[in-house]
Amino acid sequence: MAAARTCYSPRVIGTDEITDKQRDSIGPLTFVGGHHTVFQHAHFEFGLENVSRQFVWSFLHSHPFYNSEQSSQRYVKLNARFHLLLNKLAKSRALETAIAQVEALPFASPSAFVLAQAELPESHRTLYVAQVQHRGILGQTHRVVKG
Repeated sequence: MAAARTCYSPRVIGTDEITDKQRDSIGPLTFVGGHHTVFQHAHFEFGLENVSRQFVWSFLHSHPFYNSEQSSQRYVKLNARFHLLLNKLAKSRALETAIAQVEALPFASPSAFVLAQAELPESHRTLYVAQVQHRGILGQTHRVVKG
């Protein structure tokens, strides 16, 4: 479950950070959601932080049986900050409440859609809908700020 949580986090999540409650809720949700690769890496698991994708590609992908789950840590951090600033700009208690409710869900984060498994058939539609909603929020915020 640490591998699953790391996919949606700006940092590596250690196995010692997973509670029984998280294991019981995240495990089934991950599997039903089609994220099966996190169950295939039980023998050896490690995380690298603050290294370039080029490093990962050059040094690790040449090994047989190597599989990685990469997320752009920079994007995760910036996207989380964007949502925080968007909420602050909107000055909307409803938006603040909605974001808090979503972030309380397992695997929820401002970058959850972006970090979805690309091989899931429904992920492209989900990403498209999320982008449309995102643009709508930005447009409305822009109109409110301009007055």
